[in-house]
Amino acid sequence: MGSLRSPENRGKFTAQIAKIKGCRTIGIAGGKEKCDWLTRELKLDGAIDYKNDDVAARLIELCPKGVDVYFDNVGGELTDHVLPCLALRGRVVLCGGISQYNFVTDAGIRPEAYLWKNLSELISKRIRIEGFIVLDYLPRALEALISLTHWVKCPRRLNIDPPCRFNIDPGRVVAF
Repeated sequence: MGSLRSPENRGKFTAQIAKIKGCRTIGIAGGKEKCDWLTRELKLDGAIDYKNDDVAARLIELCPKGVDVYFDNVGGELTDHVLPCLALRGRVVLCGGISQYNFVTDAGIRPEAYLWKNLSELISKRIRIEGFIVLDYLPRALEALISLTHWVKCPRRLNIDPPCRFNIDPGRVVAF
């Protein structure tokens, strides 16, 4: 079970909003039970178990034309698996880097921190990466509150029950 502040809950809510907005949505979670929950309860179009699946191979299978938007809450090796699967002019939304938090200290980044190896994908595919901090969108807080309230009240629209884990154009392929 996650808390409402946990990274998997940010991804869970973002995935549901992407679905509501009409995106084809693939979730990435750790374990079969979580992946089954994503497709069964949240009705995502697919799920990848990063602990047991070959993430890149599954993304290619589920998104043969590439991933248009990747909402990254984990960072590290998982992101490195996703970068080659992004579509031309794809976007990466950085909202966290939970896999790397313990490697940053007051003295700097520890040598065992994971550094992306597929950065050349950013150039060849003209991929954009942008950090996402909710404070940048405070002027739109009322708009978000109204939409979220509506979605929560509509049955099967927004599931706020914790599982065991911007601006998106409709029809785009999104991975979380």
